[in-house]
Amino acid sequence: MSVFKIPYNKTNYYSNIFLDYINQNSKFNNLHTNFPDISHFENQILLKKKQKVDRELLYNRIKFQYQDIEMSNTVQDNINLIKSVNCFTVSTGHQLCLFSGPLYLIYKIISTINLAELLKKKYKQYNFIPVFILASEDHDFQEISRVNILNKKFEWQRTHKNSIVGSLNCDKLEQIVQDVQDVIGDNKDSQSMIDLLRNCFNESNSYVQGFRLFINNIFGEHGLVILDLNDKYLKNKCQNIIEKDIFQSSNFNAIKSSNQILQDYGYKPQAFVREINFFYIDSLNQRHRIIKEGKLYKYGDQSSDQESLLKEISINPHRFSPNVLLTPLLKEHLLPNIGVICGPSEISYWLQLKKTFDINNIIFPILVPRNSVLWINHIISHKINKLQIKEDELFLQEDILITKWLKAQINVDNLILNNKDKISSQYEIIYNVVKDIDNSLISIVEREKLKTEKSLLYIEKQLVKYFKKRNEISVNQIKNIKNKLFPDNILQERYENFISLYLNDKNFIRNMIKYLDPLDFNFLIVRHEK
Repeated sequence: MSVFKIPYNKTNYYSNIFLDYINQNSKFNNLHTNFPDISHFENQILLKKKQKVDRELLYNRIKFQYQDIEMSNTVQDNINLIKSVNCFTVSTGHQLCLFSGPLYLIYKIISTINLAELLKKKYKQYNFIPVFILASEDHDFQEISRVNILNKKFEWQRTHKNSIVGSLNCDKLEQIVQDVQDVIGDNKDSQSMIDLLRNCFNESNSYVQGFRLFINNIFGEHGLVILDLNDKYLKNKCQNIIEKDIFQSSNFNAIKSSNQILQDYGYKPQAFVREINFFYIDSLNQRHRIIKEGKLYKYGDQSSDQESLLKEISINPHRFSPNVLLTPLLKEHLLPNIGVICGPSEISYWLQLKKTFDINNIIFPILVPRNSVLWINHIISHKINKLQIKEDELFLQEDILITKWLKAQINVDNLILNNKDKISSQYEIIYNVVKDIDNSLISIVEREKLKTEKSLLYIEKQLVKYFKKRNEISVNQIKNIKNKLFPDNILQERYENFISLYLNDKNFIRNMIKYLDPLDFNFLIVRHEK
């Protein structure tokens, strides 16, 4: 394999707020604690030590959630370490996308695993474990119901009625697994993957259980601990946060203040803050926004006064579900966490939260951008070599890349540039002559020079057009490369599922763990070459 690095700002796929953050812009000094540098984690550890975390509760709930799951020795060891005051977590989380969804979820987890390992080597007096948080309370079924494998779309169709996705049963997934099998074939590696999908999803009582099994099978050997915060006992530990947000709107002004700072610097806040940032999960596992109207609190078809709702929070805290802005607050309250692996959009909304962390006396973690990767199989890699396309040129728009490639083949740039320089020097001689004769002639010379330059550009376009026809096969190959690597003109990692890459390289996960550096903030191109 070959690995190439490209600065994020050279890809033209990332927002200014993300680019400014990884460049450690001072604008963000009041919106976070420490930038993600290896030397800053020691200070983060000292800060986190001041926050009381109920490690015994956390240990017991993780053990309970794993009671029916076969664990690797590494996962068991990591769970046991949680009780130690010298153990800290680095975490990431995500929606429960179908069969893990786009590749970037896999890269988030790998970045988390690698960061824990990197910190172990740097700070040997501490232990660090990677944790993946299941977003089982999310109810946006449409966002998690589709997956692309080998450039073919698969969709889980079912009636969900605002149900939290973790509670869904796995009906109709068998047909999708069969459809996937029809596409990926029946060789040894393909059958191994199909067996894994069936064992995880077809035999599970709930979708969250199947998803947990799937991720555990992929990453268990690397010590990844998987945690579902939709847990009565963990939520019970968060009662004070829930009550303050619902009855005092305690987070509203703090987040609005941070939003204003971002807006003053020209950034648009990623997530919308409300006066109440919690949902209510009813007995049917449907999620309803809590809204205050007068003295009553309404959610779905129900309404309660403050006293009744306080009682419900006390008895059934697990029925109160935070939105995207409050989920980080609960997570950091419960975990001995020092770093969070984030995607670009997650960086944006975390930067809205520092002030609300402060008023809740919870330590704000270090925000670490996940690794981003363009993975190129050996077939496409061979074509790229044959066409002599450079790695950074792959990010050019298709028509610009084709034009650049054609010009290189016929040396148009040098041809036009050399002649343009010669013509300019000739016109300079003429200009010096006529200016001593009559200034009125200067405008004529300049006008004719402009015409000549336009003619050269016209000749260039015609040459490119001519050679484009002559090189139709190569041009189509370039188009095919772009389509394979950037389907629908988006990043591969936001489109393709990891199964597609696994079928090319069954050691894909191990190789990515080997090559990705969690604190190297460059876009990586990984070429798999035989």
